[in-house]
Amino acid sequence: MLEADLNLFATLLAASVAVFLGVIVFLHDKGNTSNKIFATLSLVFVLWSIANYFSLTAPDKDILFWIRSVIFLAVPQVFLLLLFVRNFPSKTLALPKQEVFAVGASMVFFMLFSFFPTIFNGVQIVGTEIIPVPGSLMPFFIIVLAGLSFFTFGLIIQKYIISRELVRRQWLSISAGFIASYLLLIFLVLVQVNFFENTAFVPYAPLFILPIFLGAAYAILRHHLFNVEVIATEILTFIILVANFVQVLFAESRTALFVSVGTFIFLLAFGILLIRSVIKEVEAREKIELLASDLKVANERLKELDQRKSEFVSLASHQLRAPLTAIKGYASLLVEGSFGVLSAKAKEATERIFESSNRLVAIVEDFLTISRIEQNRLEYHFEHADMQKIVGTIVEEMKQTAQQKGVTLSFATVEKENNEFMADVDSGKISQVVGNVINNAIQYAPQGTIVVTLSKNSVKKMILIAVKDNGVGMTKETIDKLFQKFSRADDASKTSTTGTGLGLYVASQLVQAHQGRIWAESAGKGKGSTFFVELPLVSK
Repeated sequence: MLEADLNLFATLLAASVAVFLGVIVFLHDKGNTSNKIFATLSLVFVLWSIANYFSLTAPDKDILFWIRSVIFLAVPQVFLLLLFVRNFPSKTLALPKQEVFAVGASMVFFMLFSFFPTIFNGVQIVGTEIIPVPGSLMPFFIIVLAGLSFFTFGLIIQKYIISRELVRRQWLSISAGFIASYLLLIFLVLVQVNFFENTAFVPYAPLFILPIFLGAAYAILRHHLFNVEVIATEILTFIILVANFVQVLFAESRTALFVSVGTFIFLLAFGILLIRSVIKEVEAREKIELLASDLKVANERLKELDQRKSEFVSLASHQLRAPLTAIKGYASLLVEGSFGVLSAKAKEATERIFESSNRLVAIVEDFLTISRIEQNRLEYHFEHADMQKIVGTIVEEMKQTAQQKGVTLSFATVEKENNEFMADVDSGKISQVVGNVINNAIQYAPQGTIVVTLSKNSVKKMILIAVKDNGVGMTKETIDKLFQKFSRADDASKTSTTGTGLGLYVASQLVQAHQGRIWAESAGKGKGSTFFVELPLVSK
């Protein structure tokens, strides 16, 4: 009874491990040809283990059939292992179709040949032991299978030598499993049965073959086996299966045996699905990490390209500013009559040249400012300055431009007393900000009025500059994108305005550098707009 239990234990344990490894490897990558061959090899091994068990426990009249079945199922294991070694680690079929056909045909021939009496002529019962009687061609059969096995091992060694790094370590694990299995089979089964007529180790033959599957499965799943989550899941699943397997062995009745076997099959399927889901989760996380790494590289590349773009814009703007300044200067001299009196048409054309050059100079200055900001090369010279004087001066300078557009421009301070509006600012940069905001209002308020006010909040210690117009107004969507680079109001075409959409972006960057705030408000289209610039107040 104990011997029968040991036979069953060895068979079920080996078959369970083989099924477990075969399914896990197959589910790991269903389209992988090497994985498919391994899974098929695992299935054949399970059938061979069952045949081996019945060859030891079946009635005397059926013993010969099961012994021949053992040889019958041993043949495809040798040939499939050869195919696996030839194809691994390729994910597709890397062998010529003629070679695959030749191996398959040879395998079928030897499988059918194994049932001939020339392989096993019969069985001899000696006491309680059943000794197979080899046929006349058994030595030839053994030489062929052994030769194929040694040839397979030679391929493993060859691939190990020519491989490098990870692939080499994979072949090392395969070769270790191969050597362990074949040494056990040759010395404890083949030699003992054929030369010493000793079958004591035959029941454990399935366990002797397991190292091949363990080594190959380790090579295939090596990357995932090192993941802590996968290891923990596999160990937990295996422990549960072993615990249930013990119940199968010690079932006291047929009903209990069926229940235990059913539970074992259910747990095996559930464990495989669980491990598969964990592997998929790990793969998904690894893909995300890889994408994040690629994204980081792409971001670095974009930063480099952006830096080069900024450098190009800076260089180009510098080269443009000199000739534009010359054009503007000479146009101004011509308008003033420094080179003689111009006719009305010539003077009008010259004035247009002067205005256009003015706009181009402003655009170039915006590009230069942006490139310096992006390269962190923009210098600031802070000083205590009177904002009332700065804003008032800018309003006076822009009144003529406003009048040409039919716009009334005025300036006032809210406070009647204690009208000190001192701030720690770079006067040139803040003048550029206020000028951009007022000029923007002039462009979008044709035939309207613009009121510039200056106030302060003593509690917040802030100075507030407000530029209010009764122009085209803005929607909330326009306000949200107003201070972005190259952004312009939706109604720009209706007001015949020109520009790059950089002025307010530059203004926002300069105000932020002053620890201030700039924003816009509007009740909607056609209801005018108000721009606010808030700067820190400095006590006298």
